[in-house]
Amino acid sequence: MWPLLIMSTLVDMIIASLSRFLKSTSGLGAALLLVPLAALYLFFDSMCGNELLSEHYSPAKEFKAVVFRRDCGATTAFSTQVSVFHWWSWLGNNSGNTFVIDQDPKHSLSDPDNNREVKLHWRSQDTLVISHHSRVRVFRSEPQVGSVKVEYEKFPTQIMVNPQVHTDSVPAALRR
Repeated sequence: MWPLLIMSTLVDMIIASLSRFLKSTSGLGAALLLVPLAALYLFFDSMCGNELLSEHYSPAKEFKAVVFRRDCGATTAFSTQVSVFHWWSWLGNNSGNTFVIDQDPKHSLSDPDNNREVKLHWRSQDTLVISHHSRVRVFRSEPQVGSVKVEYEKFPTQIMVNPQVHTDSVPAALRR
């Protein structure tokens, strides 16, 4: 309770100070404040890029879900993301509003269950099903976006075959 009250008071003080500053400097104060903030937003927003992988429209074509790869530069790994919005909207350069995953470094990157692959299908007009591998790191998984419910399923676990085991060393009774 107290932290919320203190935070609310601080926000009120900051807003009051900004309001007095903008009133005292007329339009020049607003320009001096907004231009650097807009430049910072544009700079940081443009550091990331999206590559559309697939689009999936709801049965009545009211909504669409998009799967895309988001890359924010050399210091971060790319991630696979899903966004849901109305059919007339577009992805732009925004991050996923529904589902965000990347490969888990604790597991082998060649492990088929640590794959960034995502599959979507619409169960009904307002229910989207997102399927993904079991060993990925999930950063975001919204249960609902607007009026669209979202359900999650994991792909069946795949058996990794050790490529260094030769069939000659396996007894004939066990070979198929």
